[in-house]
Amino acid sequence: MLILAPGDNLIFFSPTSKLGVDANIKGSDQTEMLYRNINMLHYFDGKRDSLNKKYNEVMGDQANASLGPLVISEYMKNDSIQKVMLKAEFEKMPESLAWIFLEDKFDMTTDFPIIDQMEKGLYKKYSYISFVQQFHQQVETERKTAIGSMAPEITLNDTDGNPRSLSSLRGKVVLLDFWASWCGPCRKENPNVVKAYVKFHSKGFEVFSVSLDKDRESWLKAIAADNLSWPNHVSDLKYWKSAGAAAYGVTSIPNAFLIDKEGRIVAKKLRGDALDQKLEELLK
Repeated sequence: MLILAPGDNLIFFSPTSKLGVDANIKGSDQTEMLYRNINMLHYFDGKRDSLNKKYNEVMGDQANASLGPLVISEYMKNDSIQKVMLKAEFEKMPESLAWIFLEDKFDMTTDFPIIDQMEKGLYKKYSYISFVQQFHQQVETERKTAIGSMAPEITLNDTDGNPRSLSSLRGKVVLLDFWASWCGPCRKENPNVVKAYVKFHSKGFEVFSVSLDKDRESWLKAIAADNLSWPNHVSDLKYWKSAGAAAYGVTSIPNAFLIDKEGRIVAKKLRGDALDQKLEELLK
């Protein structure tokens, strides 16, 4: 992979027939920056793999299981240092096209300020490039669903085939929950959502569940099996082409947005105790 600008005089050496992490490239600032970061990420990926292996080893040995939290702490430290170093590189060349190949190392939600700056710089200079156009569309969707923004409307058919709108719950605190019957992590998280609903429903809390199912019977069976007793279940049964998912830029599930009584997004991806704590704050 090379990034060339007019006037670049590229010189590179690779010990293999492909350009990889061991390539030595000179003569193109953007390409040099790209491979410098690829090399750096290769180091952190290797350490991450080593820590994953170590975690599995200690958790598989009852005598060493207490070391698990220490390994997790090192894992998180590794990720944190990687992000600090990437941010430092970004500050050196914020408008480099190399970032279109590195932007996925930042979280679209928690790192949005840097993602926002990155997209504006890239789109200003390279809007004619398809990769940049796709990134622009992703970030535009994120801007519409940023914390503090008004929640975009969703109107889809409920389990009886009748249209049901998110805005009908205005005045309530709402968890907009994206899930599916086929999604194992979603089904694992459902008991936490049920627990929050039982605890806070009487105080003005509602759940609006958008399913990315494609089979109606599987969807209905999962609702019953997981005791999802709230009435606000909707789906267009279009799998990843769900209009609701598209409106919120959802590309993985489970995914959730917490919406306040005025209809503003106040939090994202809250689960378990974190969701409880935020609901306690909003429903005092």
